[in-house]
Amino acid sequence: MPENQNDKYLCLPRRSPQEWLRGKFHVDTENIPRLVYPLAKFIHEEKPDYVLAIDSGARITGLALFAFYHELYGELPTKDHRIHFRKISHSFPAEVVRRQLKPDICEVMSSSESPLLFVVDDCVNTGTTTLMLRLLVSELSEGKVRLKIGVMREFLAGVTDVRGDTFSLARATWRNNSQLIGVEYTDKIIPHVMRTAEAANLRREIFTNVRGFASKIKSRQI
Repeated sequence: MPENQNDKYLCLPRRSPQEWLRGKFHVDTENIPRLVYPLAKFIHEEKPDYVLAIDSGARITGLALFAFYHELYGELPTKDHRIHFRKISHSFPAEVVRRQLKPDICEVMSSSESPLLFVVDDCVNTGTTTLMLRLLVSELSEGKVRLKIGVMREFLAGVTDVRGDTFSLARATWRNNSQLIGVEYTDKIIPHVMRTAEAANLRREIFTNVRGFASKIKSRQI
């Protein structure tokens, strides 16, 4: 489903042109359950050994994905049943990203001989960060870790796709807003939780909508 498995689309109810145009450029608390559904389905079917979300862009995506998976399927099938977060960007020196990734690669390699690492991001602009990830994961694992990258992306009316290539258009309303995301950083990479009212409200709305969407799926209403 991610990356090169482009023929495996997850068909959802067709949207009106207005809904499609809005969803193509705008992710909010209402439509994020629809956009993380393919990510959850991929995890359920492929059972990755480790899930890593790119902070801070995919922090909310990761939280919504975790909540949605729990509602629909139960515990994540990963070794520790968690989603991990790392602040990774192509703007960082490669050595900084290497240090960030090393504990995760060591952990995922302890899972199996050919473990699957699933990296979640909110969007992809140029693919530079994705390329850096591929090179460093291959280097740190000596080619033993299989890497798949999932990105929220709706590119056709009524069809949601998970891809790891460049140029996904959707942008979240909370993008680059630390008050809403609920995390800030020291030295650019060390996260500190911000317990703001805005962040609490955002999560509350997302979790409510996730439960509602998952309930409809389970009752075959969509």
